[in-house]
Order: sequence, then structure tokens, then C-alpha cells
Amino acid sequence: ESCGLSYREFGHYGKFGCSDCYTAYGDNIRPLFRKIHGSNYHQGKVPQRSGHSLLLKKDVEKLRKELQQLINQEEFEQAAVIRDKIKELEKELDS
Repeated sequence: ESCGLSYREFGHYGKFGCSDCYTAYGDNIRPLFRKIHGSNYHQGKVPQRSGHSLLLKKDVEKLRKELQQLINQEEFEQAAVIRDKIKELEKELDS
């Protein structure tokens, strides 16, 4: 509504007209994102200089979420493995 871009035009150009388009088209845009960009979500780029530590931090964050899920499911042996991986990555980050 804000910019007048139709869903069909978005499909054709692969770009939204404004930030309100994300809200206006909601879940209907996910299949098009996958088709156009190869993913449903924006991954972004990692700077080469600080990229390694950023990737490690991202991995730790992902593992913490997985750890919490395993704890909730009472999968304590698998949770211990994930916990150890997190500790290893955090040591690498500190060095």
C-alpha cells in the first residue's frame, strides 16, 4: 500500500519497493525468497578480517539453542556433547 508495488511486480523484479512490503506480503514471500535468493532468510556477508570470530560466535549461539532444546527434551547425553563443543569454541574465541 505504501509504495504501490504489486506482488506480481515483486516476483518479476525480485526487489521490494519499501520496507512495508515485508509486512504487507507476509508469508507469501517466503517461496519467492527461496526461488530468487536461494534461502528464506537473509544470511548476510561476513567481513574477512573479523570473520572467523563472528562465525564462531554464531556457531556458539546456534549450539546454545540446540543445547536448550536437548535439555528440554531430557536428552542429557547429547546435551553434554553440545556443552563440550560450546566450551571448545569459547576457548578458541578467548585465544
